Amino acid sequence: MTLHMLVNVLPWVALLLGCALGAHGLYMLRTDRLPSWYRQRDQRSARSSAWSFLLMAAFIVMINLPRAMGWASSLVVAFNALAFVPLTWYTVLAVKQDRQR
Repeated sequence: MTLHMLVNVLPWVALLLGCALGAHGLYMLRTDRLPSWYRQRDQRSARSSAWSFLLMAAFIVMINLPRAMGWASSLVVAFNALAFVPLTWYTVLAVKQDRQR
């Protein structure tokens, strides 16, 4: 695989990862329960974990969507700037949960 092919494939792989994280977060939010492998490591509620998954998925998708679609550089910059909104929300949620422990 050449470097050029790898550069074209990586944004799509990241988008798939972001969509998988988002789907997993929606599943946890909808069912209000954590998978057993996750519950053993983290004792947070399912709702807060689901929001963490959704916010990280939004960040990943917003960073990689313009690159994967080949949009103009101004749109890439705009989406990268907007991607910091869910990242900031994710950080605030994590700090808030740390203080509750």
